[in-house]
Amino acid sequence: MRKEEASFANAILGCTPRIEDGLLKVSVVNLIQKKNFEQFNEDLLIFIKQQLGVSKLKLYIEVEKNDDGSAIPYTDKEKLLVMAKKNPELMNLQQLLDLEPEF
Repeated sequence: MRKEEASFANAILGCTPRIEDGLLKVSVVNLIQKKNFEQFNEDLLIFIKQQLGVSKLKLYIEVEKNDDGSAIPYTDKEKLLVMAKKNPELMNLQQLLDLEPEF
């Protein structure tokens, strides 16, 4: 299994799709997962149409937001930045210990 396929498999297992008005709506937690869904969009729709016996279906992918409207942090760097907004001393600790979040 290629890296992209494994990432897509994890993304699809973590979401609950729903069908509304001819749209297959999928909520993902970040733009990386959205990109993965878009990459496999055609294959996914063909499979779902065959399984459900539906001829017309379109995929709609939305990125989940926090209560304040911001995207949910996904990478270590994004998580660090969110935590540093709440406690700026965290950045000082990161520099003091010479730590680098993964990208």
